[in-house]
Amino acid sequence: MSFKSKPSGVEFRKRREEKDEKNEKVIKKVPKITTFFNEVNSNAEELAFEPDLVPELQNKSADAEDGVHVVKLQNLSKTRWSARDDACRAVNESREGILKSLDEIASDCDERHSTRNEARIINEKLSSLETTIMAALLGLILERCNKVNVKLQYEITELGKIVAYYDSLCGFLQEVRINFDDLERSAKEKCRREYMADNRRKRKGRRTFNCILDSLYSEIKKRECKYSDLHNRFGFLETIKSLEASDTTKCARELLSAYPEDLEPVVVDECLHLKAVLLKNTENENTRTSMIEISKVLFNFDMVDVYPNIALRMVLSAAATNCSAERSFFTLRRVKNYLRSTTSHNRLTSLAMLAIEGRLTQSISYDDIIDKFARKKARRKAL
Repeated sequence: MSFKSKPSGVEFRKRREEKDEKNEKVIKKVPKITTFFNEVNSNAEELAFEPDLVPELQNKSADAEDGVHVVKLQNLSKTRWSARDDACRAVNESREGILKSLDEIASDCDERHSTRNEARIINEKLSSLETTIMAALLGLILERCNKVNVKLQYEITELGKIVAYYDSLCGFLQEVRINFDDLERSAKEKCRREYMADNRRKRKGRRTFNCILDSLYSEIKKRECKYSDLHNRFGFLETIKSLEASDTTKCARELLSAYPEDLEPVVVDECLHLKAVLLKNTENENTRTSMIEISKVLFNFDMVDVYPNIALRMVLSAAATNCSAERSFFTLRRVKNYLRSTTSHNRLTSLAMLAIEGRLTQSISYDDIIDKFARKKARRKAL
């Protein structure tokens, strides 16, 4: 009979340290998403995508036994809103794999007691019905919000469509609230244990899940109302071709009353004139013309100066989209610290003014300024 020689003390400690380091990475970086769900459960006023409540997630990719696939968990970036949807989706898809990994770590006698205990605690929290429902609810809501958020970032997104997008989200949240029992039933099929009592289930649904849905609904409805008010003021320009003269005059006067300091009374006549121009230079009079198309018509026919009031430019430059790009804070910090280190506030203000008044800047002759600068800075050498 042959016996395997025992590893030396140095080899044993090295193997133990490597294994501890590997498993502690899994404990510390993968399943801490449960802390986020626990915070949401304890404070119904906080929404699921608040960055302060969500600990950092790192990636873990492996093919577990019994056909269970553990997908990569995503980092919860503090600068990109869409990372919240990615993180929730990854947790929902890799749930069984994470629980299996936690079971293995908790039952491994070679692990430290603190590591095994932490794995056991996290496993209990992640496998609870409350956390399972919360993960499913947040995954469903954030996935829909992220899809709409992507549409809102398009440069060609029109004001009327934005109102429709927000209205559709409000309707979706109401449907989720009504059909919450179906979501709960689906979560019960996934979790390992149920509620301790039925009355606790009712309190949890009333205090946590309904509060999250109601808070999110009120916030989205508030944004929809803001966009709707803006669209009600400027929306008549999109259908101005099919409006009667009296309706056009009425809408133009309401717009003038909303912005008396920015528009002149002549804007009413300009709207009537604009209707005639669009009827002549566009297709069917009953079709809807977007703000961007109206602006292109005026530029193509060199009629921008004919309409000196800035109503069209006001709506085109309004914050109708959430953002045009999501920038990293690291890039912004580099621009602020490194590139602005030698630029004073007055110079930045002057550069911004030159950019805003671009047409006037290009029409000015700078020969005299250049000559004056050359005479002042010239370095003459005595012969």
